Amino acid sequence: MCDYRCSDGTELTVPPVRTLVMVLDAEVPTITVNGIRSQAVDEYDLSHGVHLFPDLVIDATTKTEHNERTSDGAVRSRLYL
Repeated sequence: MCDYRCSDGTELTVPPVRTLVMVLDAEVPTITVNGIRSQAVDEYDLSHGVHLFPDLVIDATTKTEHNERTSDGAVRSRLYL
């Protein structure tokens, strides 16, 4: 028990609290990177800001029971650059 005195002079007795926190292991995602293998770019275009990866797609997939699932049981997040 802990006793505390308030600014108005009253005393409070607070019982101890016991709590637990369970941390689950994080799921390891499967990350797939897709795009063109090679691209020929002129020096002029490269020096003036051409997009090097115009069709790059990064796909991260995890299997989980706690999130919304697709028809094949996977959760998908996509990043388009």
